[in-house]
Amino acid sequence: MIKDLTFYFQIKHRKTTLYNPKANGLTEKSNGLLCKILLKVTVAYAHDWDTKLSAALWAYRTTKKETTKQTPYFLVYGQHPILPIEFEVPTHCILDQRRLGAEESQLYRLQEVMALEERRHEAVDRTGSVQLKRKKLLETRVIGWRVKKYYY
Repeated sequence: MIKDLTFYFQIKHRKTTLYNPKANGLTEKSNGLLCKILLKVTVAYAHDWDTKLSAALWAYRTTKKETTKQTPYFLVYGQHPILPIEFEVPTHCILDQRRLGAEESQLYRLQEVMALEERRHEAVDRTGSVQLKRKKLLETRVIGWRVKKYYY
């Protein structure tokens, strides 16, 4: 059943151990950032962290990331999130959407979806280049440190 679903949805299924930080590095990084957000929000009341989790996830998903230059929300849904304040004080984006008719709205959304794939590929490319730069920087620091340690 899993093979059929992964084939149908074109998903690359990869198995990892239950807890392996090296294999799950990006997940561990995301979890660490969420923990930092929760620590800041629940300094005095650590027992109610679960009530603040949805707000922490919203903050994480709607914050532009340096590596991708996009928000995780945008990369998943293909549009920028509508913040709760925008229902009270309409922004340019909200006003534009209200002016479109049904057919125009569908055409606009189709164009957005088509552009989304391109932006996702750009984000993947940017992430790869940033990771490569960080790797080179780390290697120069580590190798430079080892050379200084043994030769000085």
